Amino acid sequence: AAREINRKGVEVVLVSMGPRGIVLVSAHEEYHAIPPQVRVENTVGAGDSSVAGFIYGMVNGKSLDECLIYAVAAGTATTLRKGTALASREDFEQLIPQVTLRTLKRS
Repeated sequence: AAREINRKGVEVVLVSMGPRGIVLVSAHEEYHAIPPQVRVENTVGAGDSSVAGFIYGMVNGKSLDECLIYAVAAGTATTLRKGTALASREDFEQLIPQVTLRTLKRS
């Protein structure tokens, strides 16, 4: 489905799979980023934080695969907090190297 959405003109498609990570599909790249195992306190705002992490990477000139890693790290960082608390920068930065990235396609 994500490939079809991309073919219809959406440049970059992100598909959240909750605790199984996020898939990114573009015309030339496909990745699956998997979060590390953490103790989840709450999932409220995790999706929004993932979008924010992706955009943070884009604004800072990162590649699509790096932006995806940022998205997963930010979303995961938010799950570490109780209630509707936002992710902390410290948690976000500690999680970045713990995200597993699988390349599904690159041309």
